[in-house]
Amino acid sequence: MDESLNIFLSTYLIKNDAFLVSDNWSTYTIRYRFQNSLPYQLTLRKYPSSDFSVREQIFGDQEYLPLTELIKKSCFPINEMKIIDAGGNIGGTSIFFHNIFPGAKFIIVEPDNGNFDVLQKNIKQNNFGSYKLIKGGLWSKCCYLKIDRDFRDKNDWSVQVVESEKPTDLLGYDIAGLMKLGNFDTIDILKIDIEGAEKKVFDDFNSVSAFLSKTRFIAIEIHDEYNCREQINDCLLQNNFIFFTAGELTIGANKSLVFNVQSFLPANASNEFV
Repeated sequence: MDESLNIFLSTYLIKNDAFLVSDNWSTYTIRYRFQNSLPYQLTLRKYPSSDFSVREQIFGDQEYLPLTELIKKSCFPINEMKIIDAGGNIGGTSIFFHNIFPGAKFIIVEPDNGNFDVLQKNIKQNNFGSYKLIKGGLWSKCCYLKIDRDFRDKNDWSVQVVESEKPTDLLGYDIAGLMKLGNFDTIDILKIDIEGAEKKVFDDFNSVSAFLSKTRFIAIEIHDEYNCREQINDCLLQNNFIFFTAGELTIGANKSLVFNVQSFLPANASNEFV
């Protein structure tokens, strides 16, 4: 290990209260503490991968903490949460949820080969109970997809999918199909971070209403390059969701399924279309 790398790792590990488990030519495996619960372990690809930035966003900045705090405050039963993680990347968000809701059942969807390989390692080494890993993309229907790497910084956290006119080895799944695969009658957390494909997912109001009517909480990163924020907000409002923004996320709760949730939301939460 060269001196500059040794300094970086030593500084990083101390800062994050972590220790190095293994180091090979392309990845580090690192064990971290997580608040007051059990530690978690992540395999992260080396620079120039975006994996360290992903970990910092999820566990350092705790971007999903407003969602988990909302769920706890609403006194929703958390023993057997049903969670769909669309845009699973390397599994960081699912691991964050798993440490807070250890009895949860997961469906995790990721289209990119490299991300999916690391995702598999990370889920397996964190002792998940019930989960399904699906190599595919979230879409508005079942179809063939292909990878597009031209979005934003073109790094591992910016992988897009687009529909393919020809058969490919990458399938698109709608949310109804994912629920069927996981034997989910409801979705407790629907997390969507799919690099612009949310525009397609929210394209048809009837199909959107079908899955939102069965969804209690949602966290979605809306990519404004696709001019779909107003469309998605409208779908949420018309399906009785109240929501707010936290960082890059739009976080919402279904008032039909989570009672008195409005009293736990920020004062600026949207309750009507503006």
